Formats: sequence, structure tokens, C-alpha cells
Amino acid sequence: MPPRPSLIIRITGRIATGKSTFTRSLGAHLIKAGIPTAIHSYDRVRADLLEIDLDPQARATRTSLATEIGLSVSPQNRFVDRRELAQRLAEDSYTQALHDQIVEPIVRERIVLRMRHSAHYFHIHLVEWACIIDRNAWELAQDGIILMSCKEETQHQRLLGGDLPESVIAYRLQNQSSEADLLCGIHGTLDSNLVATSWRIVSDGI
Repeated sequence: MPPRPSLIIRITGRIATGKSTFTRSLGAHLIKAGIPTAIHSYDRVRADLLEIDLDPQARATRTSLATEIGLSVSPQNRFVDRRELAQRLAEDSYTQALHDQIVEPIVRERIVLRMRHSAHYFHIHLVEWACIIDRNAWELAQDGIILMSCKEETQHQRLLGGDLPESVIAYRLQNQSSEADLLCGIHGTLDSNLVATSWRIVSDGI
């Protein structure tokens, strides 16, 4: 089995708090400093699983999700319609729980596998994952956790710029995270000094 990656840093927080922007900026900062760094995004891996991947596991996951939640899927490859899924997830917490139970273990498994297979090439793995934190829940425990935060009105404005229904926005704004090594707030434009300082604080604690 491939070795464990050198360092795994989790970037988490509520939706629209700047996780993706911060993760990309931190990755660029580390690469510029000469540190081989990989970025793993829950949203990207989940989107591939539900809309792109053609392997048997992905098809089985889509079929199971469609059956349990009642989604329409494409006949040939069983692809899931993202907008319909978002609307269904906003209906009630039970539907959200079903989705998480079916999808999250597969996404986690795929991210862990990617980290293991690339352990020889990257010294740091940044994992962007917006869900409740449990440092030791994964097969590969996280070395550091950065919790992103911003004002709720800023979150709402960012979400309104997308195509999510208002009910989905309201539901997602309820999700909270805890147990972070660093609370990082982005209320406007991301400053490069904030990225560098955040990394120094987290790395000093590892």
C-alpha cells in the first residue's frame, strides 16, 4: 500500500465562506515556496462521481442515490441532474442525510486513494470539504484544520450570484463546523498576507 502523505490539511467551513478561493491561494503559495502540493475538492470529486465518471462504482452510486431520493437519471450512464438534486436536498433533512450516507463515503474513499497514490509526489495535501469536522474520522487523520468564516450577509450575497434556489441557500447556511486549528475570515478580497500568515500558524502547530 502506498505510504501516507506527509501532511494533510483540511479547509472547511460553511458554504460560500471562501474555502475554494483560500485553498487555491494557499496551494499557489506553497508551490511558489517550492513545496509540492496537491488540492482535493469534495465538490469536484462529488460532481465527477454524479455527472462524469463511468466506472461501475460511480454508476452504482448514482443508481442508489436516484432510487433512495427519487431522482431522474439518464438511461445510459445514470447521470444525475445537479439542479434537481439540489432542490431535493433542500426539501428536508432526511433527504440530505440519505445523500450524505450514500455519497460521502465514496467521495472520501476516492480522495484518500488519490492521496495515497500520489504520496511520493506531493508533500502537502489540501482537502477542501464543507462538512462537520471529525479529525480522526478518516482513514488518514488530518494534521491541521482551517475553518473558513465570513459574515452571513456576505455568504448570502455570494450564493445569490449562483443558480441555487432560495430554499437551498437557507438550508446550507445552517451547517456549522468546529474543532479547527485556525479560524480564517474572508469578508472581501483575499489578501496574500493572510494566506501566508494562516499557513505559518497552522504549520507551527503541527
